[in-house]
Amino acid sequence: MQQADATPTPEGQLTESVSVVVQPGDTLWGIASALAPEGDPRALVDQLSDLAGGAQIQPGQQLVVPVHWLD
Repeated sequence: MQQADATPTPEGQLTESVSVVVQPGDTLWGIASALAPEGDPRALVDQLSDLAGGAQIQPGQQLVVPVHWLD
């Protein structure tokens, strides 16, 4: 489900990220809980929703999640 990457930002700095490919049956809550199992998933669910454009996620869709969201 996850792959760590380094993604250039507009300022040219590298930001670590985790790539998540949505699988059949995945939910934003499930993805958030898997990415940050120790924390409260509500804020991450909101961020993932924004990342998905506010639309429902679809199997095969890739979400590139900045690692700092997982703190």
